[in-house]
Amino acid sequence: MVKHASTSEAFCPGDAEGAICRLEECIRGNYCKGTAGWGVVRETAHEVAVAEADRPVSHDTDLIEVAFRAVLAGIVQEALGKGEDVLDEEKFGLRALLDLALDLAQAGREEQGPGLGLRSVFFLLEDIFELLGVEQIQNFWPEVEKRESALFGLFKTARKSNLTMLKLCNSLLRKLSKGHNTAICGRIMMYLSRNWELSDPSAINKGGMANLSNKTAFEEPEDFARQQAREAEKTRRDEELRVA
Repeated sequence: MVKHASTSEAFCPGDAEGAICRLEECIRGNYCKGTAGWGVVRETAHEVAVAEADRPVSHDTDLIEVAFRAVLAGIVQEALGKGEDVLDEEKFGLRALLDLALDLAQAGREEQGPGLGLRSVFFLLEDIFELLGVEQIQNFWPEVEKRESALFGLFKTARKSNLTMLKLCNSLLRKLSKGHNTAICGRIMMYLSRNWELSDPSAINKGGMANLSNKTAFEEPEDFARQQAREAEKTRRDEELRVA
């Protein structure tokens, strides 16, 4: 039985549901309290990681990741219930939640002990952007850029985290309009170019597949010349009518 000093509740190793509820409650109560509150969450997350270290290898569920997603779902539900913007930091603290997830991941990387939700921050980002509208995406993307170096530092530590981030960026580019949201699309593409090499498998067309559905129609030189002549004649007549 593992028990945290700051609470009377405890959880048993192997009790995944109890551990998630315990950690979710801890995150919800401390994520807006700055480094002091984060320390409490870090201790609890460490206890969960240690207690769950003996789970079967086939059990690939990250309890810390699940807890963060549950907290995010609660924040979104609260914002929708009040009809308010979920990005209102003073009321909902979405950026603080993201920073807490990033802090846990960095702590796990430095300690090289039981995983402290190394991938949680990436899945949290994916969930956040999934629920945002176009205007909100433009407002929240700078938060990713501010944390770019920290996120990049986790790519080699957190398994498949770079693929999750790549998937997120590509989904945003599909969601946004390249004609109307040019600036934010450009910033996302610049982010991709800074963090993925040109030799990355995602940038290589290994199969040599071409987009055969992209067809461009070309005019014959004679047709083009006739069209130009007609336009010139029309312009001349319009000019004559204007002068007359």
